Amino acid sequence: MKEQTLVVGAQRDVRAQYIAPLPGVLGVLAFLLFLTACAPAPTATPDPLANVSEIKLLATVVIPPTPGALEQQATQAALAALPTDVRPTAVPSPTPYIGVFMGDTAGSEDVPVFDQDRFLPPADVPFATPLPLTVCQFQPDARFGTAWQSVSIVASTLNCAGEDAAAYEGATQVFEGGVMIFIPSGELWAIAPGAPNGRYWYAPQAPAGDTAGISAPEGLRVPAFGFGALWASTDGVRSALGFARTDEQSATIIVQRFIGGTLIQDADAAQTFATLENAASGVAYGPF
Repeated sequence: MKEQTLVVGAQRDVRAQYIAPLPGVLGVLAFLLFLTACAPAPTATPDPLANVSEIKLLATVVIPPTPGALEQQATQAALAALPTDVRPTAVPSPTPYIGVFMGDTAGSEDVPVFDQDRFLPPADVPFATPLPLTVCQFQPDARFGTAWQSVSIVASTLNCAGEDAAAYEGATQVFEGGVMIFIPSGELWAIAPGAPNGRYWYAPQAPAGDTAGISAPEGLRVPAFGFGALWASTDGVRSALGFARTDEQSATIIVQRFIGGTLIQDADAAQTFATLENAASGVAYGPF
């Protein structure tokens, strides 16, 4: 104890010897440096795991042994004791069909049969006039104009053109109540306009007819040749047209035949007529 006190005292004397002359902050710094130099060196602490080797565990998959005969029999017995969920077998049901069935349907009471009478309109209800086709091989000739297309019954009945229009050097004659038209093929039309529609008569060739003994009032004429034959021999033509107001005269005639009728134009008079149904007589519209 005394030795330690002497040593400490000696250290203090030395510190005082070096520190005393240093003024202010320099003296403090010198004192701290002196303490650091005199402090004992730290002792290293040994690592207890320094010499211990790292142990790694590897996962090992253990394959169970193949079950023997006794074990297999025990497994089968256990499975046989479990209840089995058996689903019922689906029985197909007859498929209903809608349509007209042909052949013998006897014995097929469960199969519904299409009843046409329930879906067809009554016999006294007329069907609507079909609309014109949207795609046609031949188009109406532009020389006829478009006024005839504004009459729906004319456009829908004529439908598609069956050929291109053809122009002929024919003849016309104007009557009290209409007009007669002729083309070189021998075809004749007698057209009596009216409102909302008129009538027409058609002949592929002039019929046998005689106008002998018929006289016209003053200022009017009795038709001759083919016009006269059709006028005198065809019922209804004379009463509808009356007598001729002009002589027969040449004219350019344009004809185009359609599915449901014919367009005929007197190009010199710029008048177009529509005859419907392509028959010996029928309904006519115009002039357009």
